[in-house]
Amino acid sequence: MDLVWSLGTVGGNPARPGGALEWTDRAAEREAELSEQLSDAQTTENEAMGSGLARKAHDIERLLTDLRGIRPALDALVDVSRHVVNGAKLVTLWPVLCGFFNEWLLQPGEGPRAHVVLDERLSGMASDSACGSLAGEDALRIVEETIATTRVPIGGFGDPSVYVGTVREATGLRFRAVRVIGLAEGHLPAVSREDPVLPDVLREALRTTDAAAAGYWPPTAMDLALGDLHALDLVVRSAESRVALSAARLDTDRSQREPSSVILEAAAALGRPNRSTGEAGEIIPDAAALQ
Repeated sequence: MDLVWSLGTVGGNPARPGGALEWTDRAAEREAELSEQLSDAQTTENEAMGSGLARKAHDIERLLTDLRGIRPALDALVDVSRHVVNGAKLVTLWPVLCGFFNEWLLQPGEGPRAHVVLDERLSGMASDSACGSLAGEDALRIVEETIATTRVPIGGFGDPSVYVGTVREATGLRFRAVRVIGLAEGHLPAVSREDPVLPDVLREALRTTDAAAAGYWPPTAMDLALGDLHALDLVVRSAESRVALSAARLDTDRSQREPSSVILEAAAALGRPNRSTGEAGEIIPDAAALQ
């Protein structure tokens, strides 16, 4: 995170895709700046012998080491972006992207290589006269859809395994143990913003139409939040022996977060009688139970 912030704001967005090529130049400029700052900090440290200066020199040195470590992969990624910006066709873009995956993508030690599995499907599309002529965003969309729909069969049904996914994606599956992370306020249920084009007032009005009678209507913000809670309920009920709910104290932007109301509901549930046996629970859950 410190390294990303130290690079500053670099261009590159759908309106200005060419800005993605600025990463290489910015990384080179930042490396030169950090080298100069490190030299100055070390000189000042030797003269003043201050602990604060020593810590500053250490932080700069760490950033410089990290930046030098990622630059080869970053330059390779910018090279892939250059092909997209220049409108390269899929027949040209996929071999470049496949080579990037082969050299820089971190993959598990066992199992088929991701780029090999994708190449089995995309190489045929790239060689096709129609698909292979797609360029830019259209070519990337073909790659994205192929990645999203590719499945790698490993093991058999019922074998011990770990599933990682969203709460909604896990509904309908059974697990021995379930751990739900990121239960901070605003994450689950998610804070849904009202659509300015089709606000909730109009969505509610559509419930009285023939489409609503058939079970089809656009969901409101409350519907989406309720759907998140229903999905979590199904996932928790699918666990056979253990459920763990956790919330980080800090968000990805290092801001303080409060636990989701789901955590408070779970704490309250610990004091309720067992629904199956009728056995009374603890009136006040202790610290160990809450932990």
